[in-house]
Amino acid sequence: MAPFKSVAVAGKGQLGNFVVSELVNAGFQVTILTRSSSKLEDVPAGVNAAEVDYDSVSSIADALRGHDVLIATLAMDAISVQYNLLNAAIEAGVKRFIPSEYSGITLHPTTASLPPLAPVMDVQKAVKLAAEEGKIEYTIIAPGGFLNLMFNQPILLDWEHHVVYLYDGGDSKVSVSRLSTIAKAIRAVLEKGDEYKNKTVKVHDGTVTQRQLLAIAREEQPGVAWNETFVDVDAMVEDALKKLAEGQGTPEIVGGMMVGKSMSKVEPLAWSENELENARLGLRVN
Repeated sequence: MAPFKSVAVAGKGQLGNFVVSELVNAGFQVTILTRSSSKLEDVPAGVNAAEVDYDSVSSIADALRGHDVLIATLAMDAISVQYNLLNAAIEAGVKRFIPSEYSGITLHPTTASLPPLAPVMDVQKAVKLAAEEGKIEYTIIAPGGFLNLMFNQPILLDWEHHVVYLYDGGDSKVSVSRLSTIAKAIRAVLEKGDEYKNKTVKVHDGTVTQRQLLAIAREEQPGVAWNETFVDVDAMVEDALKKLAEGQGTPEIVGGMMVGKSMSKVEPLAWSENELENARLGLRVN
């Protein structure tokens, strides 16, 4: 029997949907925290919905009482909500907190120091401090990039406009995972109990380079000409930081900096076989 039985999930979205379904199918009791239960769609049978005010620690704590685990699947623009989630989980006696990170980009020191990641790093520091004080446990899941998004959004390739910015030549490997794999990793971590207490867990479906993706795109769309631009990551990051300091940091500039840094020759977001927890968690590497 799993050491954890009752799990609350804050933040629906695509990842949240996969997590909820995976946990329900594994026999966990699942509650979705939401601002409005009427806006929830495709909720699996047996899943509870608890309406909360994310601005109120007491409101969240009331919904969390009796739960063993709290999982946050929040978008970047909602990261700050996790302070209230953390404090509410502690107040409610929740044992384990899995905060939103879901990449591993914060694990490289130079990347973690980039200004856009400051909110994520601050949340992690708060969570780890609470764990050191014995108030709660945590597990951080690091699956690399979301494979689903790479084929549906212009992250490593702009599929619609046939444009590719080859970061440091486009040959750096990056770890990637499907959303379903991330959900399976979370479920497996919870089933392992204390084995992953206060740890960061690296998993992935495999690694890919931009040039490999470009080759796939050319096979899928023969005869289409791709506009290739080579990008020096260090120079791009330096320029982006300057623009941020001047108040000119657009989402495109910030996003390009973060993606480019993950694909750099120096610190690519790729896990080695020795770092991976896939085997221990029963996850395949493709």
